[in-house]
Amino acid sequence: MQRILRLSNSLLLGVLLISKGLMAQQDSLFIKKGSSYLFHSIDLLQDDPTPDIYIPQRVHWCIRDTTKFYLHALDNAGPVKSLSRYHTDLNARALYEKLQAISVNAGEQRGFVVHYGMDNCGAQGSMRMRFALELVVLEPAGDHWLGKYFRSRPVPAGFYSDDLQPVDKQTWLANYALMYRSNIRIRRTNKNKNYTSFIKDQDVESYTFFHEQAFAKLISDNLKIDKLRIYAMAEPTLRERLPDGTYEETGWRQIIALIGVDAQNSELITNVDHGPGSFRDKGLDLGSPCPPLCKGAVYQAKGMAIHPACP
Repeated sequence: MQRILRLSNSLLLGVLLISKGLMAQQDSLFIKKGSSYLFHSIDLLQDDPTPDIYIPQRVHWCIRDTTKFYLHALDNAGPVKSLSRYHTDLNARALYEKLQAISVNAGEQRGFVVHYGMDNCGAQGSMRMRFALELVVLEPAGDHWLGKYFRSRPVPAGFYSDDLQPVDKQTWLANYALMYRSNIRIRRTNKNKNYTSFIKDQDVESYTFFHEQAFAKLISDNLKIDKLRIYAMAEPTLRERLPDGTYEETGWRQIIALIGVDAQNSELITNVDHGPGSFRDKGLDLGSPCPPLCKGAVYQAKGMAIHPACP
């Protein structure tokens, strides 16, 4: 789980030129100036837990239940309301085999991108989440003061719907991704209940997972895994403690968590700790914290933010 960051009073650190393929990072404050983005340095909240790349059951349940208050959709009937489905299942081991079959060069890693989509095929035509998966090779693209970053290279014929059937990428994006951007409504702060539309170059449209460092471990550490459950989750990008001791959370957006499911449809997630680095009975939230501004690059070792209300 990722530590939530707040702005400090330190000086401006530099300029990232997005047009040259350099990296921006979600935990900074970005101010657009032409094709450049200025970023300010940031401090960790002192009482935030140590970040991990997996989540136990109690945290997953808390964030999952919070999500329905922050991610809504414009329904066919007109009102903005919660989705009829925030998750979908796919064949975990079939995805694993597809990733294992990818050839990589020295220093490269395998990975996959979860693309966000939506359709109106829920009960009574209600809106629900859809996902597509794109296999990628992650190429080292240099170092940053927050760590290494990678640039993704799509694998030919490696775009799949959420039933792992090959589909044409542009057709899927033109249908499901467009419906997502047109209908998603996001509550941007915990201080009011206003929902706003998708904001280009601010809201995230996909989420990238590493294979060797993350998904492969989820498979190997959970021998009973049969399906992979993809959850749409909501998290803020900025959290600040207020004088009255409460928190103001802003910059809410959608991210993804992956949960293993066994053949009896039970989620393989508990609160038991099986030791450092073990994904046994844990959910995977290691992915890219990078917003769309990053133009195809991802950071490592960032995870989901813990909400202050979570036990």
